[in-house]
Amino acid sequence: MLQLRVQHLEQSCLFDLSWGQGQRLSTSVSFPENTISSYKVWVEAYRNFYQTLSVNKFGNTDQTLRGKSASSGTINSSKMDWHSRLADAETQLLQDFQKWLRSDKLHEIRATVSQVCRAEPESKSVDLMIACSSLELARLPWEVWEIGAEFGTTGRIKITRMPVNIRTPPASIHSERSRARILAIIGQDQTLNFQSDVETLQEKLKPLVTIETVGWKPGKSQSDLEAEIKQAITDEKGWDILFFAGHSNERKMAGGELGITPDHHLQITDISEQLKVAKDRGLQFALFNSCNGLDIAEALIDLGLNQVAVMREPIHNKVAQEFLLEFLQNLAQYKDVQESLSTTCKLLKLDKSFTYPSAYLIPSLFCYPDTQWFRLKPSGWKHFFKQFFRPKPHEIIALATLSVLSLFPFVQYHLLEQRVMIQAIYRDHTGQVPDNSPALFLVKIDNSSLEEGELIDPEPISRKYLARLIDQAAKLDVNVLGIDYLLNISWPEEDQALEKSLMAIKSEQKIQSIFITSRDSKNERRWTLPKFADKKWQGDSRVWENGRYMTLLPLEHEQRPFPLSYLLALSHKTREYQTDSLGEMSPNLLRDNWFSPWMRPLLFTRYFYQYYQYWLHPIVDFSIPPSRVYESISAQEFLDTQPEQLQKRYPQSVIMIVPGGYANAGINRPGEDNFPVPPAFCYWQNKSQPNHRCRILLGGEIHAYLFHHFLEKKSVVPVPDLWFLWLFALAAKGLKVAAEQYEIDQKKVIFFIFGGTLFYGLVCLQVYVYASVLLPIVIPVSLVWIYFIPEVNLRKS
Repeated sequence: MLQLRVQHLEQSCLFDLSWGQGQRLSTSVSFPENTISSYKVWVEAYRNFYQTLSVNKFGNTDQTLRGKSASSGTINSSKMDWHSRLADAETQLLQDFQKWLRSDKLHEIRATVSQVCRAEPESKSVDLMIACSSLELARLPWEVWEIGAEFGTTGRIKITRMPVNIRTPPASIHSERSRARILAIIGQDQTLNFQSDVETLQEKLKPLVTIETVGWKPGKSQSDLEAEIKQAITDEKGWDILFFAGHSNERKMAGGELGITPDHHLQITDISEQLKVAKDRGLQFALFNSCNGLDIAEALIDLGLNQVAVMREPIHNKVAQEFLLEFLQNLAQYKDVQESLSTTCKLLKLDKSFTYPSAYLIPSLFCYPDTQWFRLKPSGWKHFFKQFFRPKPHEIIALATLSVLSLFPFVQYHLLEQRVMIQAIYRDHTGQVPDNSPALFLVKIDNSSLEEGELIDPEPISRKYLARLIDQAAKLDVNVLGIDYLLNISWPEEDQALEKSLMAIKSEQKIQSIFITSRDSKNERRWTLPKFADKKWQGDSRVWENGRYMTLLPLEHEQRPFPLSYLLALSHKTREYQTDSLGEMSPNLLRDNWFSPWMRPLLFTRYFYQYYQYWLHPIVDFSIPPSRVYESISAQEFLDTQPEQLQKRYPQSVIMIVPGGYANAGINRPGEDNFPVPPAFCYWQNKSQPNHRCRILLGGEIHAYLFHHFLEKKSVVPVPDLWFLWLFALAAKGLKVAAEQYEIDQKKVIFFIFGGTLFYGLVCLQVYVYASVLLPIVIPVSLVWIYFIPEVNLRKS
């Protein structure tokens, strides 16, 4: 922004230009006597033309100027062709004015202004603010100065005005108002219809602003009206725009005067204190659609208002109405007041020059230096939805990118594992770990057990060794025994020992033994030998997606066995409440009355398996520490310990014999039963054994977690990232539009997003604990930050 002060010094004028970081340039030129003389001729022609307009042109009413007296010139009502005289006078005035401003002594100032303009991007204009020390100079039409013509910057230099003296800080911008508020003060005259201005305000701005009017009514005294105006100006809700329609005149010592009744004028000094209060409550812009407003504009800017638009000369009532209509139309299009006034004057010059000659030279805009141009802010639900359904490029890119990422299985697995690990940490630090005692006892046939038992190359395991483990389990108070080994091939030398041990526990009807089954490479079902186990008590050994997702129950029409962990839980639960034999019981008989609905895949979930999406498929909850799920011991230690000591140390009523992590553990291939360690499981292991290195997760340990979930009817259901991503996209866009509409400070926006992120994260962690629902965090929250941060940076720059 550049500031140019023009000071009248006897027979010369001092031009003082300031810009940038204290740069200044001054020069002196002779006083424009010819221009002032041309102005006097023009103003006489201007006033006579508008005073003597014919009835045929404008009808029978509103043929008067919005000023009761002329400050210069004479009014001549003769039949002279004032239209032609006015056109000639305007041409002469502009020629003399431009000639004076093209003086060689002003070349450096013109060049400097153009140089500053060229330094800015071509799409950006430069504001040149002019302050004149004398009324003679202020009356000249500075807005038409072609200052950049000789340097190719015409049209990019916007000329506005400012007072010579400004003693009060500018108005603050109150961002909490969602709709601008306008106070319209309407004067009274028996011959002019100022009410039409109110109707124009209502028509053009009513949907965008709140308008309140105050003015004279029959029977109201002047003192009451003045008191009402003062009270309205200081309304606690504040105003954004002050509008006046009526008669006004210059009066230097009083800051100008406003005709509020046919016989009474209100001086600006009379309401200066009230205007200061209104300014402190957000009043920024004032529009005086009345005559001779130079003193009014300078007085209001001196009081701290940001911008004031006035008419420097008397203006005909019809011209005032035409000006107001066009100005408000531009303002309603959310143009700032400078652009609105410039566009309005351009219309008066190009389209209304014959009907309203010289009218475009009358309006002037005064501005407080370095203040933001006032403009109406879009508001209301229509604008909200218009902005809501108009995404910006970076929003579309962010939403599309994150949507695609959320569909990649490896991204889902990674985020899921990290999410469950954070959940484990949260459970640990908030003391929300389940306090139940585990019902399952894992007997792990690990490498040390194989070495001490002298078992070489077990394929899959020695039947005699299994028989020893079963015999030891039979000595304990055990209800259910699970064998996580597929015994589908007969080994006559060893089968006899295993069969003998199994027959012993069956004859006592004390322990229900459950074996696994599996599918081979040709997808054929492989069952444990009939001499070892009944088909209906053989469980499926498979685990879903590296053990991260629960193995669910088969649907009614599916011909596959129940999961091993489910059969273990079902048998254990049944034996707690029944004393009769399990021999005649079928898992199908109890399934529908016992398991959670989430433990069988939904039709919706099954459909998206083909697209590698496990939407709403329950996960294995590794946020629960292993110590609350199972107890474990090596197989050799299990055999070497006295039954009484085992019973005391491990009172669990369900035992599962599982591979303990040796290299060939598996059914179809070596190592198949060993899985990567989830971060949450590793967290608990490191907490219980600080020097322990997390290497593998046993298939038996996954079965143990599944057993716990079936037994407790517990299923943690993850909500798909894609769903919440789009939900957050809608919420973030709505919040963003609201923040823009209410002009919320960027620090508040950042604080709100940061606080909202923390709050949402805590809610998600707690919902997981209480409702067993896993809500996504990283992807949807990332979208919110991507939506808002570019806007914050843009507003900051």
